[in-house]
Amino acid sequence: MKSLLGDKREFSILAVPEFKEERMYSSAHSLMQRVYTPLNALEEHAEHLQAQSLSDLIGGDSAAAVQRSNNLAFSLGPLHLDLSKQRITPKTLSLLVDWAHSCGVESKRKALFAGEKVNTSERRSALHMAARWPAHATPPKGMEAAVAFVSISVPA
Repeated sequence: MKSLLGDKREFSILAVPEFKEERMYSSAHSLMQRVYTPLNALEEHAEHLQAQSLSDLIGGDSAAAVQRSNNLAFSLGPLHLDLSKQRITPKTLSLLVDWAHSCGVESKRKALFAGEKVNTSERRSALHMAARWPAHATPPKGMEAAVAFVSISVPA
């Protein structure tokens, strides 16, 4: 059979060799599995949790279910947070904390509360806390100027 480029033999000479995407992906995927990062661990844990039903996690009135419920319920003043009705485990929380630490959330939070320039698009500090800071309370060190600016700029 003739094609515009000639017979099949000529065409096969002109054709680009097959690209083995599947093999390359599986090699890269295997490499990623061997390298531990908090995000990889969290993704692997999420895949494991997806295979479990929520009813299996909740588990009725068993001792394990009561323990899980106690481990996933938190109170801070009038705020109560019950994560036991979600597809989450204490290990999930631990992995989320590991991931947050690896992303530098703690230092970013400190910078935010210290009034450092964290709003990179506007090259200034974020004024979220300053805008909501109670007038009678002393702001944290480094945030005084932001609180003063907001209190002058925004009428009560």
